[in-house]
Amino acid sequence: MNVQTIRIVFILLTGWMMSPTNTECWANKPTLVSVELSQGSTKLYKHLHLLSLQRDLLWRLTQEGFAVVAPQHKPTFKITLHGTKTRLSFSVRYRKRIRRGNTTFQAKRWQQSHLEATHHIVDLCRQFVRLLPKQPTKTKQASPRRLRWELGLSGGGMYRISGFDPLFLFSMRWGQHRGFGMHIESHLLPSVWGDLSIFEWGVQLGPTWRTPLNKHLALELGLLLGFTNHAYTLTSANSSGAEWDFMGKFTTWLLWQWHPLFCLRPWLSVGFASRARTHLNQNKELWKRSAFQVGAGLSIAVTL
Repeated sequence: MNVQTIRIVFILLTGWMMSPTNTECWANKPTLVSVELSQGSTKLYKHLHLLSLQRDLLWRLTQEGFAVVAPQHKPTFKITLHGTKTRLSFSVRYRKRIRRGNTTFQAKRWQQSHLEATHHIVDLCRQFVRLLPKQPTKTKQASPRRLRWELGLSGGGMYRISGFDPLFLFSMRWGQHRGFGMHIESHLLPSVWGDLSIFEWGVQLGPTWRTPLNKHLALELGLLLGFTNHAYTLTSANSSGAEWDFMGKFTTWLLWQWHPLFCLRPWLSVGFASRARTHLNQNKELWKRSAFQVGAGLSIAVTL
């Protein structure tokens, strides 16, 4: 393998490695390039095979991602080919800057000489591309946060001084997946102690704030205010009644989004009522609920 062959292989490998398919694009839009021949004799053109060199160069520039146009279309780079019997010369012009180069021409191996010249010309164009002003990249505008509805069903319990009562909740939330939301829930609390039956129901609503912890987990805090209706029936005393209480509570939810539409929400609430409730029968305490309340449970929610 002689030195000339090694040079040709090196040029081919370098050209392949620097092609657009193996490097980043030089610019967002293709750079306009024109290729023209300097004035000379027809005999010199045929000797240097300049028309063949022009054709090969056009193909290579197109492969590199340049857009080849006629000189009258105001190209960014202007390439001029010329030479003598023993040398191929070329120049690349960008505005007022000109870079020149040449290579030895051998008539018996004119294809190799063309290949080497093509490589040098493309390399000069690459050097000029680095001087081009960078085009602003279009950034995707952040889409507005979508407001979504979430419906949830929950089961849990409410702690009171003398026991623990079951608690059932139906909730709705309207707001952003990350950030502010409005939460409304209704609750049912049945309690039976001997011949005393108690049934409470109520509605609370208020603002919440949700903060994602990772891809599937989020933490939500909310302050809810509302009312509750306390109804009771004492069969042994043949008495019944219903009274209204004001309620407020602070609730924390830990959300696990295990499906795009569904999530599990364990929750813990600490709240208060406007008054404590106590039921007596013959001076014997049957049921008592303080004004301070603590509840916990688990809910499943669907996103609409």
